[in-house]
Amino acid sequence: MTRPANPLRILHLASSERWTGVAEPVVSLAAQQRKMGHRVWIGCTPGRSFERKARAQGLEVLDGIHLNRRLNPLHLASDLRFIPRFCSENDVDIVHCHLFHDHWLSAWSLRKVRAERKGRPFLVRTLHLSGAPRNDWFHRRLCLKSTDRLVCVSQDAARRAEKALGLASASIEHVAGGVDLERFRPDWDGSALREEFSIPLDAPVAGLVARMRAGRGVRWMMRSIPAVLEQAPDAHFVMVGRGEQKKWFKQEIKRPVYRGQVHYAGYRKDDGLPQAYAAMDAALFLGLGSEGTCRSILEAMACGKAVVAARIGATPEIVEDGRTGLLVRRRDVDDLTKKLIALLCDRPRCAEMGRAGRLRAERHFSESERAEAFSGIYDQLIREKGGGI
Repeated sequence: MTRPANPLRILHLASSERWTGVAEPVVSLAAQQRKMGHRVWIGCTPGRSFERKARAQGLEVLDGIHLNRRLNPLHLASDLRFIPRFCSENDVDIVHCHLFHDHWLSAWSLRKVRAERKGRPFLVRTLHLSGAPRNDWFHRRLCLKSTDRLVCVSQDAARRAEKALGLASASIEHVAGGVDLERFRPDWDGSALREEFSIPLDAPVAGLVARMRAGRGVRWMMRSIPAVLEQAPDAHFVMVGRGEQKKWFKQEIKRPVYRGQVHYAGYRKDDGLPQAYAAMDAALFLGLGSEGTCRSILEAMACGKAVVAARIGATPEIVEDGRTGLLVRRRDVDDLTKKLIALLCDRPRCAEMGRAGRLRAERHFSESERAEAFSGIYDQLIREKGGGI
């Protein structure tokens, strides 16, 4: 990891409470930037899991900021005073926003400070979206007039943002997601999860790690399983996650058509998540979440697992079709069935794809690679704006 010649003072703002969505990518980036030698702070909604996780990693979390998206007028007034005061007192170079609420708060409250300090702190916004941003007058003005650099999480998202906001292709950046290659690695032992559900060690297993809600492909997967079991009768399926569809899923898997070979593993965290990937031969990704980096694909690849992914969002940029996994047409039950049978009936091919996926994750999707990319964006921004540090 390259240490910067001129360390920056970076404030990350994310108006989020829970350890989901943008929270993990924000904390990961901040931790890497701190390792590089930058001074880094995080502002988030206090008192919830996001703050606890950030503090547990030793990061400096702001006290006195609310970032309450419920638009409490007292909290809004307090934050509008707090942000410019903190940036001035701590000589902040970059304010990096991650959600709309913290973005507009920063843009509005920092106008005077930025005018007095020749544009600093520079305002960067990551659009953690797989689709296009809103293109009403307020969003266009916020993104085009009040922000120094927009960053998308994939080339596909960047193209959608360019079209929606009327941007030139050179005026928006994209930085892919990153994965913790030390936490997610191929040498985890998945036998405990297999034993938990009486899955033989020589049985092929496909798993879906996702929030159990509409749009994540849970029902799509279930529609394909009976036909898969006709051709791969020793195969098993594991669902890892929680959400609104949990009750339905737990009832559904009792039906005889699934042969007792579909299992609900619940929500797994800490070591339990990489151990769940370790129990699989193939990991499924069938619908986009609230954060567009397709993180579960990156985790599965880092664990050395083949991937079966819907051709949506960033997936064609991450998965090398036929080499690190297989891409399927969205919501196409027949195509998903065909691809699952192809892999679950050929475990050596799964293992080969998994090895290729791990290598691809190491080369292109490490957390340090992501941090280096953002450093390049910050440095270019500072050069262009003439604000030497």
